[in-house]
Amino acid sequence: MKRFLESNWSQIAPRLRSRYGQLSERDLHWEDGEENELLRRLERKLDCDRQELFREMKALITKK
Repeated sequence: MKRFLESNWSQIAPRLRSRYGQLSERDLHWEDGEENELLRRLERKLDCDRQELFREMKALITKK
């Protein structure tokens, strides 16, 4: 999943922010080696588990 996040984060982050107004720039901040912390922040803010979060992210980048 790290590769998925790295290669698509520039598309995912703004779409998540647009869809979920409660997310801040800090919530969406990408830092190499800190992917698990990023995912934990998103899980807490969106009240979902990791599987749901990845499903949502994949859906966001496949929508036209």
